[in-house]
Amino acid sequence: MVQIILALLAIAAAIYAVKVALLLIILVGLIFRTRTTVSILVMLGAWALLGRYPVAGIALIALVAFMTIKRALASEESGDNLPDKPSG
Repeated sequence: MVQIILALLAIAAAIYAVKVALLLIILVGLIFRTRTTVSILVMLGAWALLGRYPVAGIALIALVAFMTIKRALASEESGDNLPDKPSG
């Protein structure tokens, strides 16, 4: 009986350690690689939203796609793109 209780406590401690490790990984990611970490968190949130509420998730993905296309077209018009062939 004692061994079962100790095994359950060990499993609970391992689960708690994984939760703390994930929290620390996110915190370190926010400190050193803010944009990447926020992008990953937003992507995971959109994925969860898509699973829970498909219509809202699809609307969010469509909005992001529209903004990306709009930004790409705006940079194309302003000439911010790199040339096709290097000069020199």
